[in-house]
Amino acid sequence: PLLATLQYHWLGEVSKGASERLQSSLQAGATRFRQDFNREFIRAYLNFQNNSPAPPDDIAQHHLDRLEAWQRSAPHPQLINSVFVVNYDDQDRPRLNHVNADAKRLEPAEWIGELETLRNRLEKPSGVPLDSFDESIPALIVPIPSLGTKEQPQEDSVRPAGFTVIKLDLNYVQGEFIPALIKRHLFVDANEYNLAVVSIRNPQRTIYSSGSPAADFSSADVSTRIFGLEPDELQAFIRTEGITAGPVQGPTRLLRLNLRYMKGPQSDSATSSGKEDGRWQLLIKHQAGSLAAAVSSVRRRNLAISFGILLLLATGIFMTAISMKRAER
Repeated sequence: PLLATLQYHWLGEVSKGASERLQSSLQAGATRFRQDFNREFIRAYLNFQNNSPAPPDDIAQHHLDRLEAWQRSAPHPQLINSVFVVNYDDQDRPRLNHVNADAKRLEPAEWIGELETLRNRLEKPSGVPLDSFDESIPALIVPIPSLGTKEQPQEDSVRPAGFTVIKLDLNYVQGEFIPALIKRHLFVDANEYNLAVVSIRNPQRTIYSSGSPAADFSSADVSTRIFGLEPDELQAFIRTEGITAGPVQGPTRLLRLNLRYMKGPQSDSATSSGKEDGRWQLLIKHQAGSLAAAVSSVRRRNLAISFGILLLLATGIFMTAISMKRAER
């Protein structure tokens, strides 16, 4: 009985330590996943943003150069499906132009399909910070800064001269990018865990799922926001990639304007409240229902084995005592 009590207590401590280690390891993997996931879209955003005090004279050449640089040097060039440039006519109506890399020019395009939902958000004058990410496309939206006027010297009053719309390849994100990050940072064998990426604004929309579509993620073991801008991640990217923090020839407020648009109103509120920034949520849940349930199942099995061994030992002692009594008689 004493040995059984000690084993029961010891296996409880072992299970508690194992649960904490698994939880910590899974959370660390999810954090690395978020950092690598966000890094590539920060790379795309900064690649196309312009920090000069005014829009480039040749807007088409600027975007062609940036698109060529992306395709040449980006670790995942397939993330970008196509690039569009939005400028405004005399009535401040947004006009859409497609960056044709093959023809090396801007071509007028129609606001059709998923791009049609973006048109109203880009109407002038708005004066409201535009979120840098449009989930319905999905796309990154990069402001093209303007100089502003003497009457509006504040950086919050500077309206963009236009926008660069970076349409992402959702099929590549779902089919190759996310699975590669899962294997690198979380687990090679996905049979032990269910993983999903869902929209925070519309939780019913599943961007990616590695397990059964019917898996319940209402109580995930680990969750973290992705597809956002964390200040430390941006600083780390700028530091490691050797990107300057602002234009030498112009005011640094233009970079801050771009970063404000990059963060968007949702990100500002998340940052001020101390929460993670992101438009999507990464959810991880053990196949057993929860990490605690999986650890508890292992604990019950170990208890059964231990008590079975103790029972066998007790039976052996009992049989030995009977044998000794018989030998004595």
